[in-house]
Amino acid sequence: MSKKIHILVIPSWYPDNKDDFEGSFFREQSLGALKQKCDVGIIFPDLKDLRGFEKIRIFPKIHYENDEGLRTYRMLWNNWFPKMIFLQILFFKLLGLILFKRYVKEFGKPDIIHCHSVMMGGWLTEKISDKHQIPFVITEHNSMFFRGRHKKYYTKISEICNKSSLCLSVSSDYCKILKKTIPDSPDWIPHNNIVSQKFLSTNIKKKEKDPFVFLSISSLYKHKNVPLILESFKIFNEHHTKSELKIIGVGSAESTLKTLKEKLKVKNVSFLGRKTRDQIVHELNKSNVFVLGTKYETFGVVLIESISMGVPVIVTDCGGSEDIMNKEVGRVTKQNDVEDMYKSMIDVHNRYDEFIPQNLRDYSNSKFSEKKLSTRLVKHYENILNN
Repeated sequence: MSKKIHILVIPSWYPDNKDDFEGSFFREQSLGALKQKCDVGIIFPDLKDLRGFEKIRIFPKIHYENDEGLRTYRMLWNNWFPKMIFLQILFFKLLGLILFKRYVKEFGKPDIIHCHSVMMGGWLTEKISDKHQIPFVITEHNSMFFRGRHKKYYTKISEICNKSSLCLSVSSDYCKILKKTIPDSPDWIPHNNIVSQKFLSTNIKKKEKDPFVFLSISSLYKHKNVPLILESFKIFNEHHTKSELKIIGVGSAESTLKTLKEKLKVKNVSFLGRKTRDQIVHELNKSNVFVLGTKYETFGVVLIESISMGVPVIVTDCGGSEDIMNKEVGRVTKQNDVEDMYKSMIDVHNRYDEFIPQNLRDYSNSKFSEKKLSTRLVKHYENILNN
């Protein structure tokens, strides 16, 4: 196409700032499209959870910022209906329509809409598309379809997906899950998440094997299965007493995990809490192996971030890692199998010198770089608009 494509992104969640990981891939993909000479805007009804949130807003407030060229409109409000999904959807849609009207007044009507995750964003996208005859694309990230959550909305989700010009998902495995789970589902095409340039451009530091440091980064929730890592590391540490395990993340299972650590009497384990992206880069540069024990994963951005830093990974057979893993970058281990996880730790330790950091980075760059994936995405937009 000769003219710039004007893309409006409607995410179902979105980071609060540049250091916030929650939905950071939405922002990074949008910045990638911007660098491909597209005009990109974002509208997001930001309904904050009342629990642990300092500012209570009685009335919604529109907030605008130019985020490195991303024209970003938020509607700041609280989620007053935490257990009533239908009301959350209703207000997400109503507030989003107000944002859309303001956005169009300022920047004009977009050529195409990109909805990230159907749950919440899909309802708003469908309404705008139907009213203004704007084609849209969906990328599904939400792990709810692994868990069978919100099943009563699946029929409506199917209706929205079948109106979409293109349905993308972040991994090949999740495409299969969506096709199987959503009734009368359209076909899904894999489109992986981008790895942030920060992980590809930071100098990799040489690491010694003594102490041998495992690093795990995840939200500390039950399905992330951190106990598998603790129990496996206990056996490894008994054979390699100078080894260490560092765990980055926060979540509802944190106190339970710390209690388990004491019960197991496992040594050299530290919980580091929440970290910024810069701090995570620093910790990866001090670590020998990244390890993830999750029961399911739609993709696994943290895996490609680790590989980009030259750190081999151990991950459970969680689905999303299928598009990432091979024997050159680490090892896939069985689900919830302590012995197999321990054997994987031993194997990567024994083969550690075979994992050449620059080779790992080159692999990640060749598959998950911003330029590669953004170019492919813009071609999808062009094909839709040309047709």
